[in-house]
Order: sequence, then C-alpha cells, then structure tokens
Amino acid sequence: MLHFEQIQMDLLVVLTGISLMTSVFIALSGSLAKRRRIQLSLMGFIVALLLASECLTILFGGLHEVTAIRVCNFIKYDVIYVLTFLDAQLTGDILRDEGHLEKAPWTLRAVPFVTTGEIILLVISQFTGLYYTIDSSGFYHRSPYFPLSYLLPGIAFVLILSTLLQYGKRLHSELRISLMLFILVPMTASVGQFFLPRLPLTSIAFSFPIQLMFIIELNYMNKKVARANQLEIEKLQNELQNEKNEKKLREADFLEEENRRLEEVNRLQGLVGALAGEYANVYEVDLRSRKFSVIKVSNRIDQMFNSSIRDMTYEDAINYYLENGVAESDRERLRRATSLDHIETQLRSVKSIEQVYLNNDGKYTEMKIAPSGLDHIIVGYGVKDAEIRREKEIELQLEKAKNEAEAASKSKSAFLFNMSHDIRTPLNAIIGFTELSDKCGNDPEKLADYRRKIRAAGYELMHILDDVLEIARIENNRVSVDEELTNYSDFFEDCCSMFETELAKRHLSFRFRCDIGHPWVWIDRTHMTDIFLNLISNAIKYTPDGGTITVTSVEEPLSSAGNGSTVTAAAVEEPASAGQSAAHDISPNKKSDRDKCIVIVSTIEDTGIGMSEDFQKHAFEEFARERNTTEGGVSGTGLGLAIVSRLAKMMNIRIDIKSRQGEGTKITLRQTCRIGEAPKAAAAPKQAEISGSFAGKRILLAEDNDINAEVAEELLGYAGFQVERAADGLICVDMLRKAAPGYYDLVLMDIQMPNMNGYEAARAIRGLGDPARAGIPILAMTANAFKEDRDRALAAGMNGHIAKPLDLRKMLGTIADTLSGQGKKNQTGV
Repeated sequence: MLHFEQIQMDLLVVLTGISLMTSVFIALSGSLAKRRRIQLSLMGFIVALLLASECLTILFGGLHEVTAIRVCNFIKYDVIYVLTFLDAQLTGDILRDEGHLEKAPWTLRAVPFVTTGEIILLVISQFTGLYYTIDSSGFYHRSPYFPLSYLLPGIAFVLILSTLLQYGKRLHSELRISLMLFILVPMTASVGQFFLPRLPLTSIAFSFPIQLMFIIELNYMNKKVARANQLEIEKLQNELQNEKNEKKLREADFLEEENRRLEEVNRLQGLVGALAGEYANVYEVDLRSRKFSVIKVSNRIDQMFNSSIRDMTYEDAINYYLENGVAESDRERLRRATSLDHIETQLRSVKSIEQVYLNNDGKYTEMKIAPSGLDHIIVGYGVKDAEIRREKEIELQLEKAKNEAEAASKSKSAFLFNMSHDIRTPLNAIIGFTELSDKCGNDPEKLADYRRKIRAAGYELMHILDDVLEIARIENNRVSVDEELTNYSDFFEDCCSMFETELAKRHLSFRFRCDIGHPWVWIDRTHMTDIFLNLISNAIKYTPDGGTITVTSVEEPLSSAGNGSTVTAAAVEEPASAGQSAAHDISPNKKSDRDKCIVIVSTIEDTGIGMSEDFQKHAFEEFARERNTTEGGVSGTGLGLAIVSRLAKMMNIRIDIKSRQGEGTKITLRQTCRIGEAPKAAAAPKQAEISGSFAGKRILLAEDNDINAEVAEELLGYAGFQVERAADGLICVDMLRKAAPGYYDLVLMDIQMPNMNGYEAARAIRGLGDPARAGIPILAMTANAFKEDRDRALAAGMNGHIAKPLDLRKMLGTIADTLSGQGKKNQTGV
C-alpha cells in the first residue's frame, strides 16, 4: 500500500470513529427532542458507514479484489443519496418546528423522488457500466456518461438549498448556517472530487457538517431550554409577586372595608344626631326583636302614650300613633309605608324613606326612616307644616307653569293651523282675481267686479291681521283702559250705523234702542267700540238672510248690577282731560260711589243658528267656532269673542250668554260707568274741503319700501299733490333742511326706516333752528296702527297718524284737516 493511500486510510478511520462517537452522543443526548435525536444519530451512523466504505475501497483496491471494490463503491454512492434524502427530511422538520410552516415546501417533497431515481440509475450502472468500470486489476475507469452521476444529486442539493434561501429567515442564524453548510460543503467537495477522483473528498466533507450541526443544534437546544427555564423562573416570580400583590390588595380591601364601616358608623351616628336635631321624635328599632328604644320624644307624643310607649313593640306603638295622631285620610297609606316588611324591602334600594302626612290637628308632618346599623333602623318625625305647605305651593306653581307652557304650545300650534287657512282664503281671492283681471281683456264690467272682490278680500285680510294683533297685544299686557268722556247715545248710534249696508244686502231686520238717563259717561270708547263691532258682526254672520238682530242699551242703578256678583267700575275722581287713563275700582257699598255711577246693560240678540250648550263653555276661547268655514259657510278666525272676553275682563264688564241651536243667541253686557257732565257747547270744526283743494301742494314722503312709496305717490298724485320721496329719515331731514322755507307743505313719515326711524326724524325736524322748517306739519304713515302707536307719534312731535293699508278717503281727510289747521297743533316736539 502506498504511503499516500495509508494516510487516506488513517484519516478515514479516525473520521469514522468520530462519526460513530458523534452518533452515539446524539442518541444518548437528553437535550434534543426524540425525533431530532433519531434523525441526527442516524445521519452520523450513515456518515460513518460512508467513511468505512471509503476505507474498504482503498483496502480492497490494494488487494485487487474487484467484486469487493464494486460492492464498496455501490454502498458509498447509495449512502450519499440516502444522506441527501435524510438532509431534506431534517430540513423540512426544522422548518415546520422552528420556522412554523404548516408543511414542507414542494422543493423538499421532490427530493425523495430525485434520490430514488439516482439509486435506480446506480443499480443499472453496476450491471451496464453506465457511470464507470473496474478492470481486473481493480483500477477505476470513468465512462463517457459519468457526469450523469452528478446530475440528480446536484438537483437534489439545489432544491434543498433553494428552500433554505426562501424560508431560512424563519430560523435562527446558527441553525440556518449549519443546514446550508451540510449542503454546500459536500457539493463543493463533489466538484473537487470530479477533478481529483482518487481523493475521497465527498465522504470526508459529509463528516464535518454532521459534527457542526450536532454542536449547533445542541447549543441551540441548550439556549432554548435555558430560555424556557428563564421564562419559567419569571413566571414563578410573577406568580409570587401576584400573590404578594393579591395579599396586599386583600389587606387594602380589608382596611378599606374597615374604613367604610367606620365611616358608616360615623354617618349613622351623624344621622341619629341630625334626625334628633331635625325632628321632635326619634326612635331606634331592632328589626329582629321588634322592640324600639326612645332617643327623643316630644311632650305631645309623651302625653299621648302616657309614658307606656317604652313597653310596646314597634307594631303596637305605630298602630297606636296612627289611630290617635294621624289624620284619617292618610292613615292607611302611612300604615303600609311604616310596616317593617315594607321598610326592609325599600331600604335595600334606597338610603332612606320619607313620608309626608297630616296629623290629627290638620298639620303637615314629615317622617324619615333610615338604617342605623345591622338589623336596626332609626325613625324620626315632626311637624313641618309651614315648610311643607310652601313646598306644595311651589309644586303647584310649577305644575301650573308647566300646564300653561303646554297650553301655550298647543295654542301656538292651533294658531298656526287656523291662520294658515284663514289667511290663505283672502290671499287666494286676491291672487285669483288678479290673474283673471289680466285675462279678461278690456271688459269694464268684469274688471270692476274683480277690483271690488280684490278690495273686499284685502279688507278681510286686514281684519284677520287686526284680530291677531289685537289678541297678541292683550295677552302681552300692552292694552290699557283709557276712559274718555263720551255721549253714550251718540256712541251707541255710531256703532249700530256702521252695518247699514251689510244689513240691507242680507235683508236683515235690525232693531236698536238706547235708553240712557245719563248720556254723558266715562268709558274706554275705543275698546267698547271693538266689543260692540265684534258682537254685532258675529250676529250678522250667523243669522240667515231675512232674520232679525236686536241691539239695546239701557241704564240701571248701581245696586241692580250685582245679582249676587261682584262688580267693579271706574274711578270716582274725574280725570284732568279726556283720554287720560282712569281705571280704578269702586266700592258699591259706599253711597258717594253709588251716586256717581250707573250700570249700562247692553244686549245683542239674534235669530241666527245659535250655539250648542257644549260649545257655549268654549265660546270665548281663541279660534273657537261651532262650525268652521268649510262646514258652515261662514268665514272668520274665531278670535272675535276671545277679544271681547279679554277686553271685557280688563274693563270689569260682566258677560252673559244664552243660546239654543236653531233659535238664536243673546249676549248681555253689564258695565259700571262713572257719570260725567256734558261739556260746554263749542262750535263744531268746519270740515275741510277735499276735492280740488290740493293742487300745487307739495309733500315730502319719507318711505324706504319701494312698493309702499309707489302706492302713496300714485294716490297722492291722483289727488293733485306733488310728491318728492326720501328713502329714510336721515335723507328726509337733509332734504327739508336744504329746501327753501315753505317749499314743502307737509311731511308724510314712515316709522320703521333704516339709518334714522320716523320718530327720530320727527324730533330732528322739530329741533331745526328755522321755525318755518321746524313747524312743518308731519303725519305718521305706518302699519303700526294701534292707539299707543298714535300716542307715540304725537309724543315725537307729529301732528297726526295715518294707518296702512292706505284708505284714500281717510288719508285725504286727515291731510285736509292738518293743512286747514284742524289737526293737532304739535310743532313743539312735546
């Protein structure tokens, strides 16, 4: 045997021994998992078998044993293929265990098929010499197809290596490196052996990675075990710490519970002290024994029980108190509330129980029951009549306010509902007849008829708005009683004469009579006119054509006004001048008051459709109508009687209503009035001429609204006036200041304007230095048409007031009176 071969032989023997020892150590190692031990020990044993085959090949080669050499070569190549297969299996297991793959990749699953194919080719080669031949001297000769023996193992190595490159990042670095070395080292050695066939490089190369893999795997498992042990230690430490924390928490909970108990004891002691200070009678009751002890008792209760209360059970004592100390109306309710079963049930969900009841003296008494410890309660009670009555009064006021708010909300909804219909009805007529006027051509009769109907609808709409504004003013307390000396007979006749045209159109018989012995009386003429007009208008509306309406006013002495009712009237003192507010109460029991007052009884009676008894209870409510406009064919807002009712209440007028359906209605007013003296006769002012008296007159019109300005300019121009317009109060004052004195004859002043309103503008004009400019007549022309609006205009320095919508006849009459000097002289600004 040559020296070189001897060295190879010695090296292979040493490596075989090392591989066998490694295999034994792996098998006996307790640090690795069983499956991993079997895999690694089997691979170590096969590597030892591979090295032993190389030794025998060298040995038999020296002895020229051809058959033995052939068998050893066959075993050697088969072992390499088996190692390749085992390496693929080990890699797949590690990727599943450590890399958390569900199953081995297809590249590893293909390796067994590749190695099986190579073994089959190797067997074929043994009989055909496909890869190599061995001559009779035992020398090794490669065939031309020898490179094929490297093809399939190379494919297997590439599949394993590609798997590691794709999934190796899932493994820790040491394990990943050892697996790659197990592939790369034999592959490199195989390439070297291809060129150096006499050196067993491949066999030697397989021995080193298995040692390295074992060492790395053993180190990794030791680290894993150490890490597991560390985690277990940390877990035990955490459990120990948790036990300590739980113990501390239990101690803290115990201390907290003790503190709560101490606080509860202090609270209960405070409660006992508070009840003892708040109530005249305080007891503590033992729920188990049903006995009670007296903490505090009033003299009244002590006398009631005659000191025997201390010997009674709770039930006996409470029953005795209920029968002798509680009003009968509250007795049974309090009996149920103070039963111990009820108390125990209630105190599970509430901290205390309070009861309010009347004692046998009719005074409100309060009882309070609260727990005072385990199986004990404390009961305190005492008279709190004044305090409880105040609370109940507040509750009643709150309930009343709530009901009023709800009623106001419902009233608002009803108002919007009714107004939507009642306003749309005349609006529909205005819009409809306007469109018809555009389409009728030049037919004068139709145009005149349409204009008449549009005018009537406009007045109806204005009447609706007046009613709404009037009821709003009354509800907001913006209406006051303003009495003036009035000839009642003239006033009565004026009210009745307003309906002559409508009565004639409806063929109604209208009878009116005024029998007043004292014609001059003090009344609020404006509001009384509203009352009469509303009542007579209703009688006309609800009386069929051909019916009869009777209106009377008669005088009765003050003593006849009562009939058991309370009547108030106006003040005894005469006001300084007509129009001054003078609404005061008069006592009908004083002879001086009775001599200066009379009762005027007015009736408005019709033969109309009448009202049902049920509706009469609601007749004076807002929007109340027996039949609506759709059912009864009668238009109206349902506000007329509501206005009458509120005005009458304000002026202390009593209203009685009697009605039967199908027969008619009779409304009676009883009004107490102060008797006045007839004023001294004065020459009646001469009515100013309207027709043809305005030619050449120039008016300064202050109006910010373009439509309103156009209407006023056209109407005034029709009457002969020259009109110049100012868009607001500031411009109006400036135009008047710049104009020559006497250039303008009169100022028509709107009130609500930008920059400067009408009141401010009037005061500014009255404050001008030139008397001729400052003294120019000023008339307010505004939609603010109530009496207080007229008074405010006069207070600002104006001479009169014209209400919108403009009525040409009334407007020209007011202007004529003002220009002729019959209007109010008010150029001083007061």
